[in-house]
Amino acid sequence: MYVSGAVHEPQVLSLPPGSRVLDAIASAGGPLPSADLDRVNLAEELRDGMQVHVAHHGTSPPTLATGDPRIDINRATLEELQGLPGVGPVLAQRIIAWREAQGSFSTLADLDAVTGVGPSLLRQLKGLLRFD
Repeated sequence: MYVSGAVHEPQVLSLPPGSRVLDAIASAGGPLPSADLDRVNLAEELRDGMQVHVAHHGTSPPTLATGDPRIDINRATLEELQGLPGVGPVLAQRIIAWREAQGSFSTLADLDAVTGVGPSLLRQLKGLLRFD
């Protein structure tokens, strides 16, 4: 995985299976004093090829290097999810709870498993999400 942003040594790392985001940040020299760790799920289990981006306090959420404005559904915060059309605080919390219990979403259709998400909402969200 690639650890970037507000860490002492941004780099590509290889960690053992079962490692967490917290382990990746520690392996990249730890967070800088300006790191906003509240925007990172430190307990998330790492997946091959994922990027862990640690934002600095007071900065905007990161986008992909291509300038991709889509929200990563697998790392989005409650506030980011609520910024999506048709997603309020209750549904945002359900999405996070499902993600924590079941693991990452792979496709838009996977969201249909979350109570309160249906065909109409899926149409609204099409093109707004990424599944890193």
